[in-house]
Amino acid sequence: MIWVRRLAIYSHGEAGFNEIRVVEFRRGLNIINTAAPDEELDGPVGHNVGKTLLTRLIRYCLGETHFAREPVWARLQQELPDSYVAAEICIGGVWWVAVRPLGATRPNASKSIQGDSWRLAIDGATEFRSHAAIVQAIEAVTVGSFASTLLPHQGRPVRWFDLLAWLSRDQYCRYRSPLEWRSSFTESGTADLHDEDASVLIRLVMDLLDDSEVTLIQEHKRLLKNRRDTESEVRTLEAELGRTRQFLTGRLKIPDAALTNDLFGSAALSSAKEKKKDTEDLLVKVAEDLELPRLLEEFDAAKIVYAKKERDVESETERGTLLAAQIETHRQSSDSDIRAQLAQLAFPCTLPPGECPLKGDSGMPSSRDEFRKGQIEEKTRELQASEQILAGLADDLKELAATRDATKQRYESAAAKADEQRSSYRRRISQLEALIEEANAYRSENRRLEKALKTLTEVERKIEASRTSHHDAHQQLLSRQQTLNVHLRRVLRVLVSAPSNAMLDISMRGIHISLDHRDATPGEALASETALSLDLACLSASISGLGTVPRFFIHDSPREADLEPHIYARLFRFIKQLEDEAAGAEPNFQYIIATTTPPPKSLAQPPYVRLTLDARNDDGLLLKRRF
Repeated sequence: MIWVRRLAIYSHGEAGFNEIRVVEFRRGLNIINTAAPDEELDGPVGHNVGKTLLTRLIRYCLGETHFAREPVWARLQQELPDSYVAAEICIGGVWWVAVRPLGATRPNASKSIQGDSWRLAIDGATEFRSHAAIVQAIEAVTVGSFASTLLPHQGRPVRWFDLLAWLSRDQYCRYRSPLEWRSSFTESGTADLHDEDASVLIRLVMDLLDDSEVTLIQEHKRLLKNRRDTESEVRTLEAELGRTRQFLTGRLKIPDAALTNDLFGSAALSSAKEKKKDTEDLLVKVAEDLELPRLLEEFDAAKIVYAKKERDVESETERGTLLAAQIETHRQSSDSDIRAQLAQLAFPCTLPPGECPLKGDSGMPSSRDEFRKGQIEEKTRELQASEQILAGLADDLKELAATRDATKQRYESAAAKADEQRSSYRRRISQLEALIEEANAYRSENRRLEKALKTLTEVERKIEASRTSHHDAHQQLLSRQQTLNVHLRRVLRVLVSAPSNAMLDISMRGIHISLDHRDATPGEALASETALSLDLACLSASISGLGTVPRFFIHDSPREADLEPHIYARLFRFIKQLEDEAAGAEPNFQYIIATTTPPPKSLAQPPYVRLTLDARNDDGLLLKRRF
């Protein structure tokens, strides 16, 4: 479905066009190797030459977001501004050219052309399309038929980038696992898939998963999630009920803590309500128990008597004031005084006092009115009597004030005690109301727990039924699975030169590889040859007609993942064997391998070797310069 014929690196800007590197590829085996070092003279000649960058550029042209880590990309902008990479790609028999920026920073620099030559990219008359168009074309011929199948972990359809990740593993994954394809260190922009999703992807493209099984897997996944959620809910409810039960037992002093949850909830609720009623009865009896009404009545009576006596004192005080005023008036005026004043007005006399016969020594008539004198004496006696009465009233008022204050103190002391008791009872009632709420919540949570336990039992039953249904559906795919197992054993016989009973075990959890009855489940540190064997087995089976894998693989430096030298050499021979089986026709697959370790001598030459990189001179570097 897909293969790359040519990859070109060039610059095209104001300074004109400059071809930096063009690499030709073929269908079949393509080796990107490095020069052999002189053991006596040379330092490193096979590292930092661009072989990994070359594989990344192929992935970049096929749609991956980034071709290098950010520091490398930044240096490329400095060293090779206006530089691009273009690839001629055959997609389902139709030729396309992908063009993407390296050092160039122009907006919309990524584009595609429907044509068969990368030089169309520098032809100003060519009509360009967005780079997304080429990705859509690839997606249509590779995973377009799987649009209705959702990856169980991510819950979305398979994308071309997911498949590309498998077909072109990151070197930094070190071929540790058949289902580990992308390393975050390389900053490719493609996230590594969960093992379950990776297994589903491989099964889809190898035709080991049909629609009914996909539905079963999705339903099984949903059931497993329901079980996890329900188990989590059960654990949370049990813990919460335990804490609440301990709290209620301590507060309510429930004697039998061995009651079942349901009975305990009822007992706690009943105990809290009973204690609340008892406390409310005590609250009502507070005033009665402390004789507050009687004390208040005594205090009110004392206040009334005191007030009456105060009024008597005020009345007597007013009477004494009036008497004193009357006495003063009598002392200051008389009838003779009035006549003398009138005579003075009628017959004014210029003689001074003492010389006038009408004036006494004081300048006033000397005679006094006996009546007024009697009045003064009488009012004086009355005033003295009033003062004696007022003194008695003051003593009475003082005694009454003491009586009033004593009754007030007794009442206020009892009232304060009553308020304190009421506050205590009200706090207790509030606490008991909170305990009632806790008891009700306990009963409610217990009902939720019972419901969750029933749900968990039902989910467990459905999961078991789902496993049975999946097993029945999977039996229909066994023949295709056995075909893939035949190719897996074939690969391993070539690589390890020994008979193998290896097989793929496909279950609802995904793909599991067994090597001679030794399980090697995804996620463990598998030998590099195991990961490579899965890829090569799928390639071989696809050539034979199984599945829809694009028969396009890129392996970057598998030898450096601790693959033993003799097994590494057999890897090349196996790919060559697949070519030879084409019986003279052009191979219907493409396998690109970048390597520092030399391939077998018989293959270390054209047409198999497509590019040899050499760190001893700039021309031997992929970009023909150091940076």
